Amino acid sequence: MDKDVNYSKTSIQYYLSNIYLFNKLFYEFEDLMSVINSGPEVFKKNLVEYWNESKEKLALNENLEIEDRFRVVTENDFDVTYNKSDSGSMIFYVTFPDSEIYNAESKCVALALTKGRPRYFTMEYFKSFTTGDKGFVYGEFFIDDANHVVGHKNYGARTNVNIANFSYFVREKVSNEE
Repeated sequence: MDKDVNYSKTSIQYYLSNIYLFNKLFYEFEDLMSVINSGPEVFKKNLVEYWNESKEKLALNENLEIEDRFRVVTENDFDVTYNKSDSGSMIFYVTFPDSEIYNAESKCVALALTKGRPRYFTMEYFKSFTTGDKGFVYGEFFIDDANHVVGHKNYGARTNVNIANFSYFVREKVSNEE
């Protein structure tokens, strides 16, 4: 790499889990719902397509170092499940491939179709700068009435994390605030 160029690092998984699906939920809702309503197997096939589209888009920026650019994914690398909040709102969980990068990629995102406006939760990989310990952080993106991102709330590092614990956390957050 040329030392005079300012390179940034990212990953396809970061882009897909923290930007692409977020944009689908808030700006292309009908398209996303069409995929969701087609069932989990179709959704997983679409996730592979989204991965490949993201890879192509990121490759256009010559100042980006794409850490997982050679990774090939299949439908088996993803999982799509759902449950309901106490008030009946559907919550869809998209589980991504395991990652070794630990740079805020999400292992799982929750698309909560709550009354009034959807909500977007993340279970992001985390690595402590001071100790090197690895784990996960729960988070939520917030938008304003014009669907502009106004913040990301970090709910803190978690231990003994799995998808079931994340699902419980999201259900509690959604049920308590509906």
